[in-house]
Amino acid sequence: MKSIHRLFLYTILVLFCFVSNGFSQIEIPEKPSKEMAVYDGADLLKDNEEVQLRKKLETYADTTSTQIVVATINSLNGEYIGTYAAEWGQKWCIGQKEEDNGLLILISKTDSKIW
Repeated sequence: MKSIHRLFLYTILVLFCFVSNGFSQIEIPEKPSKEMAVYDGADLLKDNEEVQLRKKLETYADTTSTQIVVATINSLNGEYIGTYAAEWGQKWCIGQKEEDNGLLILISKTDSKIW
């Protein structure tokens, strides 16, 4: 009888872990139809700063073929920034696949984290 209770408690604990992790996940924004070097979801940059940064990153990509995207978000909602940034870079296909020359710089405003 004790083993049944133990199994039941273990099952509940495992299910709770999976369910609680599911609530903390945040969606990666859809890739824009037009390539962009700056995605300011947290609205950290002034308009002129965003334009200047975008121009510099696009010029850099044109001269080196390395694509850099700077993205800001409000919060990670408990996500690990390293995993989230890597998944974002994969989803948006940053860089050239055969060259592996893409870089995503992710900034989370409320978490005060950068990756």
